[in-house]
Amino acid sequence: MEPLTLYNLQCGYPGSAPILNNISGTLHRGVMTALLGANGIGKSTLLRTICGVQPSLGGEIIVEGKPLRSMTPRELARTVSIVNTDHTGAGGLTVEELVALGRHPFTGFFGRLSRTDRDIVREALEAVGMADRSTAFVATLSDGMRQKVMIARALAQTTPVIVLDEPTAFLDAASRIETLRLLRNLAEQQNKAVLISTHDIGQVLPLASHLWLLTHDRRFITGETAALTADSSVMDSLFSNREIKFDPVRQEFF
Repeated sequence: MEPLTLYNLQCGYPGSAPILNNISGTLHRGVMTALLGANGIGKSTLLRTICGVQPSLGGEIIVEGKPLRSMTPRELARTVSIVNTDHTGAGGLTVEELVALGRHPFTGFFGRLSRTDRDIVREALEAVGMADRSTAFVATLSDGMRQKVMIARALAQTTPVIVLDEPTAFLDAASRIETLRLLRNLAEQQNKAVLISTHDIGQVLPLASHLWLLTHDRRFITGETAALTADSSVMDSLFSNREIKFDPVRQEFF
């Protein structure tokens, strides 16, 4: 059983026509999937719907064999974790304290960490290479380091699915590549289903083994990266500007 499947999903805002229709796809364990599409096409809306932040307008989201609409917030938080593009306002917390917030769905009313919880936090920090900065204040970190800490917090939730909305948006070129490689490695090594929305198409294509594509006319195409990028007409459909073309040899737009 795959951790997350979409069936004819409709996304948008209550009282308005759906932004996206007929969205069907699956996230696989051990795989990083990249969600690609033009600005304003509905990528963030789709991610918010998948994470239960925004209600769906139709269709079904199945998480670990259970309809998302029937899950409690605690159940969902134990199954899907999200890393947003926004800068965190947790500068006054230490790195360890911020990552420990990922244990909230498991710690009960008072939020007390058990030895097991602390071990999970430590392992999450080690996984992203930030264990040596555990006592540092988040406000002192670079953007790249801060993003690693946010990924560690998602890991500390021990969810089978991790969803990231533009996690490289504020990073320099080196940090973008490092972050994407980290996510690919975490998916494979920890058997996570990782879904990442990004505009760094040239950098993510070599690392993501599956793609979810939202075309300029809001069609939804899924498949293995190698197969989809071999057909330039599929990739060309991402953008309405016909002068922007995809080169399947160089694996980039020009």
